[in-house]
Order: sequence, then C-alpha cells, then structure tokens
Amino acid sequence: VLPLLLRALLSPFPHSGQSGYHGSSTAYGGDFEAQRHWMEMTLHLPLSQWYKYDVTYWGLDYPPFIAYASYGMGWLSQKIVGIESVALLSSRGFEDENHKSFMRATVIAWDLIAYFPFVYLLSKRLGGPGSKGIAIFLTAVVQPALVLVDNGHFQYNQVCLGLSLGACHFMTLSDTIGVSDVIASVLFCLALNWKQMGLYYAPAVFSYLLGKCFHRSENW
Repeated sequence: VLPLLLRALLSPFPHSGQSGYHGSSTAYGGDFEAQRHWMEMTLHLPLSQWYKYDVTYWGLDYPPFIAYASYGMGWLSQKIVGIESVALLSSRGFEDENHKSFMRATVIAWDLIAYFPFVYLLSKRLGGPGSKGIAIFLTAVVQPALVLVDNGHFQYNQVCLGLSLGACHFMTLSDTIGVSDVIASVLFCLALNWKQMGLYYAPAVFSYLLGKCFHRSENW
C-alpha cells in the first residue's frame, strides 16, 4: 500500500514541460505530451507510419514494444477519457486533468505488471520471506529517483528495469534443461524492445548466458 500511496501523492504536482514549450519552438510540453502524442499517433496511423510521422513533433523514437503499449493505452484513453484526449493533430497540448489522472494510473499499472512482481521475486530470494526480504522490496519500490521520474514525469522506465530484473532472476536459477534461461532471454528481449536503456545491461546478460552454455557443454 505504501508504494502505491507514495505514487498517488505525486498526482497534484506538475510534470516536465507542463503548460509550455519547454524551450522548444515546435514541440509543446515534455514527457507527458510525448507519451500522449505516441498514443494518438499509434492509434490513428498505420503501422508503417509510426516511426515516420512528423518526427519534429515528439517523433516516436523508442522500440516496438513501447509503441504497441502506446497503442493499447491510446485505445483505453479514448474509451475512458474521451476521443479528444487522443485526437491526432487537434489534441496537441491537451492537458485535461482527467487525462493526467488516466496517464498516472497507467504508470502505476505498469508498476504492478512489470516492476513490482520481479522486484518481489528477487527480494524474497535475496532476503528470504521475513523482514529482510520485505525491507529489500520496499527499498527498491520506493526508490525516489525512479518514482519521481516515472510516476512524476511519465517515463515508464520501470518496465524495462523490471523485465531486466526478471531476466537476472531467471538466468541465475539452477536449471539443468535450460527453461529458466529461455524465460530470461524472452524477458530481456522484451526489456530491450521497451527502451534502449536495456542495452546497458546487455553485456552482462550476454556474458552470463554464454558462460552457462560453455559450462553445460563441459558437463555433458
């Protein structure tokens, strides 16, 4: 409850680029407007135009997984908030309070889907089911930088981070037939396809999995 309450308390505060051009003469707003624009763009344009449409105005510059997620969130936004929240062209700079609440709810939803579960798995594994494990979990999920950037400014970094943590959890399990390594590979590929920042962890993940391959071949 505490991590969710902390995130909810950020709702009344402003976000990056709110009510202005954020130093740019062409692109209104900041991260909120970028995410909102990607939602409307993926919702209304054919797939072939997602990475080509008006790149001077918050052009889509993240991998495909987040693009498809934007499509899903855009579809929900038009159903819950209204079509005006994702009306291509006419909604640029749209900062309705209902839509802001919806957007903040999507960040929390992604926390629950892709970040909290994998943090819990690792916390329980490292600290056990008792107070130590709970302390590790709470420390990770209330980490100020992540909460402020993601929940305060609509970055959705926690999805990439959570999937990467999940990959680390599964690839370090003892598994003679390699199922856990396959799960880890899938999770890390999803992380890379959410945000390019997953590349920071790629050398370690690649080296570890490659090392396990050689270790298994020696045992055989």
